[in-house]
Amino acid sequence: MIPMNRSRTEIMRDILKASDSKRGAKKSWITRRANMSFGQAEYYVPLLVEGGLMNEKNNDDNDIRYITSRKGREFVKYAENINI
Repeated sequence: MIPMNRSRTEIMRDILKASDSKRGAKKSWITRRANMSFGQAEYYVPLLVEGGLMNEKNNDDNDIRYITSRKGREFVKYAENINI
């Protein structure tokens, strides 16, 4: 069987699922959890933040975490309903 590449929608869904917690997730956690390269995360995470699907949160120790927004959770729900 030939492995198939994920679509952009699948990648974005996986990123949003990886960062869906109250604490949020660092970019390194997102890359491991969403099974992607750091370069892909560098491309997709800013797109999701600009689109309002994720929020950026700066901690006191200059730790940047990303949190899935309500709009992002709705995107995940719809993406899973169409079986992507």
